[in-house]
Amino acid sequence: MMASKLRMRWAKSRRKLRYMMPLWVVLGSTVGCDRAPDSLSTDWIQVPGTASGKQQDVSDAPQITFVDSVWSFEPVPEGTVLRHTFTFQNTGNAPLLLTDVHGECGCTVVRDWPREPIPPGGEDSLTVAFDTRGKQGDNRKQISVAANTFPAITLLTLKGRVVGPATPSTAPSPEPE
Repeated sequence: MMASKLRMRWAKSRRKLRYMMPLWVVLGSTVGCDRAPDSLSTDWIQVPGTASGKQQDVSDAPQITFVDSVWSFEPVPEGTVLRHTFTFQNTGNAPLLLTDVHGECGCTVVRDWPREPIPPGGEDSLTVAFDTRGKQGDNRKQISVAANTFPAITLLTLKGRVVGPATPSTAPSPEPE
């Protein structure tokens, strides 16, 4: 008796979901449409990879080269917010455009990264913040940098040890934002 009631509720919920799906698609497709259509020309963006698997000539493509792709931090008390700036250069022959930069979880946040094209030979940086609350022990966090390069994703790494909770005498002074 109870199982049949649950099945009927489940079927009713699925029917409602089926009718609401087109609405979600329409609403979801309009999100982000407030950007000006001429905000950034994409005529010069070159993406050397193809789905066919054929080798592409990447000699004219942009290339991102980080000074250091791994940052090892000293043991810090839990609750500390660490910040590190990764510096990079466009060592390719075309403008470099970062399309997405994000950490693997909510504790690793990329605060500042360039949204404008970086010319060949140009340098820039991105700043990462790592919140150590609830992260006791050895930590290894990766940041994905997506760009118009080959390969399209470059991984950066933060690693180090977080020790017991900070006490007022061991807590580092907060950095100004």
